[in-house]
Amino acid sequence: MPKCRNCGRDIPLLDRDMCPYCGAKNPLVDFSTMDMTGHIDTLKGEYKLYRTKSRLLAFFLALFLGIFGADHFYRGYSKRGIVVLSVTIVLIGGAGSLLYFLAGSLGAWGYLIPFLADFAVNAALGIRYLVNPQTKDSRGEFMR
Repeated sequence: MPKCRNCGRDIPLLDRDMCPYCGAKNPLVDFSTMDMTGHIDTLKGEYKLYRTKSRLLAFFLALFLGIFGADHFYRGYSKRGIVVLSVTIVLIGGAGSLLYFLAGSLGAWGYLIPFLADFAVNAALGIRYLVNPQTKDSRGEFMR
């Protein structure tokens, strides 16, 4: 849709004589279309199609390797993946050590309880990947 040269708003092509927003006369005087096929050489260009990410693969990564942030790295969110990995280290290493040493009767369950909690959160995130068709990757593309 063309824009008014005065106010910059989108104008229908039927309003060529006056802008319905600002009232400028002849807002589309310099409006012309350009044939882009003459400017882009599709035969010589090194154009690559972007392959969209898979929601099913993101689900399995979240389910099995989610504690390491693999699903976030796969979707292109590396900072978020590093945060998930750091939280996992602090949660299992820190909270697990506290439970192991403070509640000596728990034994190995001191480490297993934070691990299972982290696993449950990542499994729920993985299910969200499967259920939500609006899930996007870091480039803003919908996942297939």
